[in-house]
Order: sequence, then C-alpha cells, then structure tokens
Amino acid sequence: MSRRKGSPKTGGKKKGTPNKATAARRAAIQRTRDLSAEAVVEQLRRNALYDPRRLFGADGKLKPLTELTEADAAMIEGIDVVRRQATDGSKGTEEVIRLKIASRAAYVRMAGELHQLFITRIDAPQVGDLVALLSRKVVHELHPGPTLHVQPPRALSAARDIA
Repeated sequence: MSRRKGSPKTGGKKKGTPNKATAARRAAIQRTRDLSAEAVVEQLRRNALYDPRRLFGADGKLKPLTELTEADAAMIEGIDVVRRQATDGSKGTEEVIRLKIASRAAYVRMAGELHQLFITRIDAPQVGDLVALLSRKVVHELHPGPTLHVQPPRALSAARDIA
C-alpha cells in the first residue's frame, strides 16, 4: 500500500499516537507517580491490618482472584498452583492452590517504626536523669495534662544509707 504524496510517515498509526518508546517512557513516569509516600503507607496499612477471612467465600472455598479487591489481593505475596493426579482414585486431576500471605508482624513493625513507636535510643548522661525522664514519660501517659516534675532518686551518700 503506497501513501499519498505529502502525507506523513506514521507507520499506519493515526497522527498523534505515541510510538513504543514514548509509550514506555509514559508508563514508567506513571509508575513513579503511583509509588508515592501515600501509596507506600497505604500498602503498609493493608498488610499490617489484613483479614485473611476475606479471601474465602461463604462456602469456605477460596474466592477467584478476579473477585478479590485490591486490598484483599495486597496480602498475597505469592501463589503456587499445582496440578496433580486426583487422590480420590478417579483418573482426573485436581488443582492445589497454595498462597503465601504477607508477614503481618513484619508490616506491623515497619508501621511502628514509621510512626516512631519504638524507643531505639535514649540520651541520658546519668542514671538519675534516665529515671526522671522515664518517670515523666510514664506519668504524662497515665495522666495527660500539666507536666508533673518527678525528682530523680538521690544518690547514696554514706554507708549508713545502705544499711
């Protein structure tokens, strides 16, 4: 098929349709946009708070993958489908589906670290300062409101204090 004189060389595509390289670049840019901080935190939330019961229907059978929501599918890290000879003696085959579910403990830990829920280091030059710091923290958590000042324990000054 020959093209008319003066018509652009488009390779059979409509004018304005991107070529493969441009389409690939646009797809890569879109994937980068999809991987935002909000998307990462949402994935952490989904994997820390998933409910495996949502993978099964009312009859107790595994739902088809096409029926799972995005949040339900997020808990699945891997799928292994094995076809083997039926164990009931028939000549047919049966399908065994094994799902690898996300480690909830790992995602809860990551979410806790994100929200700085774990104490990793406390700078306290003296033991008394550490006790005072922890006392204020505990008292404040038990009784939020005005800050109460807790005095650190006094140092042992003489042998009579030990006895």
